[in-house]
Amino acid sequence: MFQEWTAALLPALHERVTLALNHVLASEPAAGRRLAAHAGKVVEVCPQGAPAPLPPLPPARWRITPVGWLEAIQPHEAGEPALVLRVSLASPLDLVQRMLAGRTPEVAIEGDAALATDAAWLVENLRWDAEADLERVLGPAAAHQIGSVGRGIARALRSMLARPAPHGSGTAPAAGAAAGAAPR
Repeated sequence: MFQEWTAALLPALHERVTLALNHVLASEPAAGRRLAAHAGKVVEVCPQGAPAPLPPLPPARWRITPVGWLEAIQPHEAGEPALVLRVSLASPLDLVQRMLAGRTPEVAIEGDAALATDAAWLVENLRWDAEADLERVLGPAAAHQIGSVGRGIARALRSMLARPAPHGSGTAPAAGAAAGAAPR
């Protein structure tokens, strides 16, 4: 049953991720110029170490277009990839914490040295400006308000994830608990 769902959902998800990646690439002209130099090469992203209850995710592949965007391709297309990005999913909590803190996820980059250099630059420098996208649809006031709420939620999550849970409780400290108090 689960395999039927993934067989139906993964190709659609791959296409949506491609649209999102191209949207972010289009927002930064330097990114497109860097990737255009590698037109025709294939990049593969391999999720590594999914948590035990989840099945392993298959790799996703993209071909770099002449304008420096990405074209979704199937894993069996185009032979060996020029570049493989291995993304660690072993600790989803750590992944979320890193992303909320504005840090990059753990990514091992293997393959073509020039493309690897440009891929590393993209991972370090590209960010989605959600507020700018919202502004185009909703106007500046609403976009700023939604952006403020989103930043507040992200700060609260960062704060919550940064606090260790009391030993053995499995929950976050109660509001008003003394900072640094020893467990009872």
